[in-house]
Amino acid sequence: MNQYARFYASYNTSVKCGNTASKEEVVFEFTGGRTTSLRELSEAELKDLIDQLNQKSAFRQAQGRKDYSKDEIARNTMRRAIIAQFHCAGRDGVRAAKAWAEKQGATVDNVNIKRRFNDYTQQELISLIKKAEKMRVTDIDAVDKQL
Repeated sequence: MNQYARFYASYNTSVKCGNTASKEEVVFEFTGGRTTSLRELSEAELKDLIDQLNQKSAFRQAQGRKDYSKDEIARNTMRRAIIAQFHCAGRDGVRAAKAWAEKQGATVDNVNIKRRFNDYTQQELISLIKKAEKMRVTDIDAVDKQL
């Protein structure tokens, strides 16, 4: 394995967590201005640099983490299920699902309720999942008839 692979894995994670510094800037800052090259670091320095990047990434992730309620987690899962139906039907998943759900509305107790996609309740999302499944099957049947 490349001796610098661990560094690049840690560096790429740090970038995903909000690090805007280039690789050279990270090395330059770590070495106190001595070098911008990984090759000029000793094994111990490289290990310390990787540990420092991992600690900063973990800190940034902890700052940005939200604690979701069980209800919100369930609703996110249901929204993903609706989006998946659109992907299976060959449509642009997220945008198409949002537009469709807001236009279609959920039917609960014979009442059609229209809201923004992220504002639907669990019960309403269950209704939308059933409608999305029917839409997908209808789309597939229409394609089959054309063939």
